[in-house]
Amino acid sequence: GKLYGTGAYGGANGLGAVYVFARATGAETVVYSFKSGGDGAAPRGRMVEVGGILYGTTELGGGSTNCGGNGCGVVFSLDPTTGVERVVYAFKGGGGDGDDPVSGLIRVGGKLYGTTRSGGLQVADCPSGCGTLFSIDPTTGAETLVHAFSVDIDGEGPEAGLVDVNGRLYGTTDFGGPDTIGPPGCGTEFSFDPKTGAAAMVYAFKGGADGCTAGGISTVGGLLYGATGEGGGFMNRCGNGCGTIFSLDPATGVEKVLYAFKGGHDGSSPYSAPIAVAGSLYDTTLLGGAHTHGTLFSLNLTTGLKTNLHAFQGGADGALPAADMLYVRSQLYGTTAEGGVTSNGTVFALRP
Repeated sequence: GKLYGTGAYGGANGLGAVYVFARATGAETVVYSFKSGGDGAAPRGRMVEVGGILYGTTELGGGSTNCGGNGCGVVFSLDPTTGVERVVYAFKGGGGDGDDPVSGLIRVGGKLYGTTRSGGLQVADCPSGCGTLFSIDPTTGAETLVHAFSVDIDGEGPEAGLVDVNGRLYGTTDFGGPDTIGPPGCGTEFSFDPKTGAAAMVYAFKGGADGCTAGGISTVGGLLYGATGEGGGFMNRCGNGCGTIFSLDPATGVEKVLYAFKGGHDGSSPYSAPIAVAGSLYDTTLLGGAHTHGTLFSLNLTTGLKTNLHAFQGGADGALPAADMLYVRSQLYGTTAEGGVTSNGTVFALRP
């Protein structure tokens, strides 16, 4: 009955915090405030629970001086009962293990997998590295770089979380890919097989009607569903396009645009992963809507009908809903990055 999340800022020391939200009472309590940077700073990704312990990542901190003095990020564990935090692994940056782990973690076969937004292979188009895919043994803290992205081959800058489809991991990169017009590229969909260690590009976004800047993905019935923050065809309204919701068959690599956003009241820039509930996808747009602060919408997978369920007003209800939502006991829960009575963001609920 409790939901745990991260705030990239704030906490007792301004370096971010892990909080718990009680569904029954609406009470929010800080479980752990990051202290000095050595224990991590700026946690952004979703945490994963293993044996009653939470595991997550911080974008910064960890003590390394190879990433501009702010640290390269850490994988941490947290006992939600005692509030004790432990650094499982501190990234060193550069080509060895990556830096900027912002996507959160997923557990597969006793190991934790995640991505770093930069580090790894350093080439002209991404001198800080194109990003990595890594594994962590939560017991020993041993980290393994299992794949380094190459901008023109399989993309650059993975930010969204990974999903598991029959033991194979799938994710997206924000930029890069071979089928785009000039740098930085419009991103890719990739796969990784933990059993063989083989990584492959499944689809490269082209930047037009098919979308650009891929965000979060989810899986339903063997298909992948995701969002792109740009592209979709309405270039005259949003410059690079207002974004799309798409499906992708991982077996064939066939991508299909299910909805292209029009901007304005319709919403624009969906980044979070869609959630399927009773034949419809539910998701948010970061921008647009009647009050320009983002929307919450549904998309019927049978009819293709898209319905705006809420337009964030930027006040008490929040603004800029960027993070993935959770579906818990017939309700969707999500967060906004801004708004609320203190302007520091909100937790919201919707019963579909």
